[in-house]
Amino acid sequence: MAGRRTVRPKDETAKLSRSFGRLAALGVVLVLAGLVGLVYTGVATLTSMLLFGWLLLIGGAVGLLHAVQARDSKFFWLGAVVAALNLAAGVVVISKPEAAAEALTMFAALLFLTGGVFRLAGSLVVRGP
Repeated sequence: MAGRRTVRPKDETAKLSRSFGRLAALGVVLVLAGLVGLVYTGVATLTSMLLFGWLLLIGGAVGLLHAVQARDSKFFWLGAVVAALNLAAGVVVISKPEAAAEALTMFAALLFLTGGVFRLAGSLVVRGP
């Protein structure tokens, strides 16, 4: 235990007080961004779609790079196809963010609808005592 350094409570308090200002500033920025998002929902939706499109593009590029590096494995084609789909989806989402937002909303609505129907049917079929 000779190599261990003991931490004094004053050192930890000083670290926490320095970090608190940054944490509070981040909180203020996030609250303001949330308020702007609530007021300007269209802009927030388009911004999130553009972010999602860029994430798809970056993920597709990284996936393609990984597939090329693993071209000797038996999963090369699967990785290459998934990367190509990510790249294509990213291009579509970035070029048409309004349509992508509508399609994503429709997909979520259908997902909730089918999930609810299956739960209702399951609750009717499998009843407890």
